[in-house]
Amino acid sequence: MKLSTLRRRPLMLGWVTTVIALVAAIGAAFAFSAITDDKPKVDATLHLTAPDQDPQPQVEGNKVGTPAPTASFAKLTGGLTSLAAYKGRPVVLNFFASWCVPCRKEMPDLQKVHTELGAKVAFLGLAVRDPTKDASDLVKSTGVTYDIARDPAGKLFSELGVINMPTTFFVSASGRIVGAHPGALTAADLRKLVNQYFHVS
Repeated sequence: MKLSTLRRRPLMLGWVTTVIALVAAIGAAFAFSAITDDKPKVDATLHLTAPDQDPQPQVEGNKVGTPAPTASFAKLTGGLTSLAAYKGRPVVLNFFASWCVPCRKEMPDLQKVHTELGAKVAFLGLAVRDPTKDASDLVKSTGVTYDIARDPAGKLFSELGVINMPTTFFVSASGRIVGAHPGALTAADLRKLVNQYFHVS
């Protein structure tokens, strides 16, 4: 269409101008997208081989060989106790919380091994930063009968360098930490660790 014809028809001229502007805008957008790709660029990749991996990613520092803390803490049923009260028996010390789903899943497994071992090994669950009622409700729903105490301010939790839950420590009969396991345990895993650290089955 001739420019002279468009000049005589201003409405058509406006329409043609708009179409040209839209085409130009779309072309510019495609060009910009090609230049500035929004996809994240990976500058480097990290490959961890077995020796490089932290064997205990949820426990800060190596507590093995150190004496277990002796501070008192409140029992769920009332009164005070401490790890020192268990001296003479090895202890499986498990940190848990009512809001921790893996904790809830592993507690019946802990109970199963506790029942099998009887008095050979003491089991102690420590509810971290948990209201008494919430901890009590969890204990009832999971059916555990081993000793349960509370760490309402997370003092023992921090002292032992626990980062996430559940985490289980193994304390010797002489009161020293001999092992730690971050993450949930199955009954089979727990049996192996108890035998490894305490030589009981």
